Amino acid sequence: MSRLSRLGTLITVAGIGGIAAIATGCTAPDSATDLMPEGPPKVLQVMMTERITDGTTVRNVSSLAYGKHPDFPTAGDDGRVTNATVGSTQKLRVIMDELLIGNYLEQISCRDGSYQSVPEGTTPDDVARCSVAQDVLAQTCLAAEHPVCLGPDGPIGVLDDNEDGAADDTRFIDGAVKLMCSPDGGGSINVPLNLDNTYWQPSGNQQVPATGGFAAVGPAIVIAPQNGLPTSSQCQIVFDPSVVDKDHIRPCASSDDGTYEEYLPRDCDPGNTDILVFGTEELRFAGSNPPDMAPNVALTSAGSSDFRILVQFNTAVEHAADLSVDVASFFTLLEGTTERTDLTAAVAANNFANVTITVPGGFTAGTDYSLTIEEGAADLFGVPLPASGVTTITWTTVP
Repeated sequence: MSRLSRLGTLITVAGIGGIAAIATGCTAPDSATDLMPEGPPKVLQVMMTERITDGTTVRNVSSLAYGKHPDFPTAGDDGRVTNATVGSTQKLRVIMDELLIGNYLEQISCRDGSYQSVPEGTTPDDVARCSVAQDVLAQTCLAAEHPVCLGPDGPIGVLDDNEDGAADDTRFIDGAVKLMCSPDGGGSINVPLNLDNTYWQPSGNQQVPATGGFAAVGPAIVIAPQNGLPTSSQCQIVFDPSVVDKDHIRPCASSDDGTYEEYLPRDCDPGNTDILVFGTEELRFAGSNPPDMAPNVALTSAGSSDFRILVQFNTAVEHAADLSVDVASFFTLLEGTTERTDLTAAVAANNFANVTITVPGGFTAGTDYSLTIEEGAADLFGVPLPASGVTTITWTTVP
């Protein structure tokens, strides 16, 4: 669903008390694919990407971190994730059994570049009144029952460059849903989210569509971490108290691990999502240039008198934005049996998982080199590389 089509549902479906949810309301669902607007809004499934090791095969697969579904493509999925991938491509899909009020999940764009919340009860006509030309904005917008995009000096105006009477964009509300993580499970790290890629999808049900598959099952909140997840951590999904359904009841998740049929209608305590916990993978080495065991490596990088070693991690690493962090200290380079102590290192500006190590003057011909990634390396959240992750790569230079 596009951002613009979601905007309509923010006001007409997910707002104003959940009109669509009321229309489908019944105490018990007729089938497993119905929405269930009665009782507290319940989380049905949480999907994310998990790193699975099967013998010598390692693969990233879509897994259930919570819940069950009879058609989920991974046979025998236990509804638990202990090794969630931590890179910036990770997204979590939190699937609900009914609509939530979208006003408390997303905001609309205003003309001054800000995003503001839409009051509950706002209609498309109210938004249209605050989308008019600047010269009549104050009079028209303030006449709306629920004016939107207001500033201290009056109406700012809804950003509506295409002049269709609706906001051009929406953005997820910071803090509406949080990922709280830490290595000790105490939840001390509030993981920053990419608010442009995090969104509320007020459509879908438990029927898996032919187009989109499980990535289209809903209604769902899709959560996108800004720079990945902390490594070696336990994380919990937490809803802000403002997030509610049409009856202003907070979401929850049951601790019962019954069968899918038993699972769908069961209740839980509003606001209690303690069961929505998952574990993340360790910080690890993901690749390098030169690669491990490479022969005949050039003495300098192309067009340079130095050599630049590229080291890739599975997620963003702690770097020199914090001036106390010397990224070069993450590595030990041996030239034969002699340590090179003149290294400098920097994290790539466009990818915090990539580190470039500069070796001044380049390498010596016909020499064996080894680069060790030490325990001092840490991810962007300060979680260190475990002892098991210490890695040494080797290569030999041209004669």
